[in-house]
Amino acid sequence: MNCFGVALRKPNMTCCLQVSGVVSLEQFFAGIEKRVQGLPEEQRPEMLKRLALAREFVGPQDPLDFFRSWKTPLERYMPLGMRESGAVEQERIERLRS
Repeated sequence: MNCFGVALRKPNMTCCLQVSGVVSLEQFFAGIEKRVQGLPEEQRPEMLKRLALAREFVGPQDPLDFFRSWKTPLERYMPLGMRESGAVEQERIERLRS
């Protein structure tokens, strides 16, 4: 594999790692929430409040948000010839089919 191929794959791997981190964090929060349900009734409200604060601090944890923002190498790079010829959409469709 050449350097260009590695450069194209790096953003894709970054997206995968971000999605993986989001899923892992959400699993962590879900595990805490499950354990809180096993606590005595008087301890639950405080722990659920702390869990809500933690989720608020890290922000939305929807893996689809990261996936929507991901761009394929073709979306990131468009050869000059394709820009001028107007064949961009057709080329994209053909590459996706192969």
